[in-house]
Amino acid sequence: MSLLAFRQPLVTALSGALAAATDPLPTLVLGDRRLARGLGALRPNVIAAHSRSRRRAGYELVCSDTSLPLPARSLSGLVALELGECSDWHERLGEWARVVIPGGAVVSVDAGTSRARAAELTRRILCAGLTGIEQRQVGRKLVTRGLVSAAY
Repeated sequence: MSLLAFRQPLVTALSGALAAATDPLPTLVLGDRRLARGLGALRPNVIAAHSRSRRRAGYELVCSDTSLPLPARSLSGLVALELGECSDWHERLGEWARVVIPGGAVVSVDAGTSRARAAELTRRILCAGLTGIEQRQVGRKLVTRGLVSAAY
């Protein structure tokens, strides 16, 4: 079984979480080019990015999680990994919401299935001012989505 086939349930869940983002602008996937490639098979215009601290081949954009080299409202959606592990989550969510158009989705993929983790991720998304919160359990991953409001 290929790694992409192994990730197919997660890719399908992400595509569903991004369904609100219907604008033809790109969707950015931070930190996982295989996930970006799988999502790109289901959605047009997916870009893979990674942080400067993890230089690797195959990424289209090099950036920091808290400072994206993109203009405001230039993406229809953004997917990031392990928001639950970040101490600077408020900065990250603010920057991610800045580059996503109103009505677009910011999606976090986190390991763990506990209710406490789900509640904490929901709290973080709400504190950042995102709306339309949705969570899905996909195997051992928790997919949390928030929609960017027009206030950003």
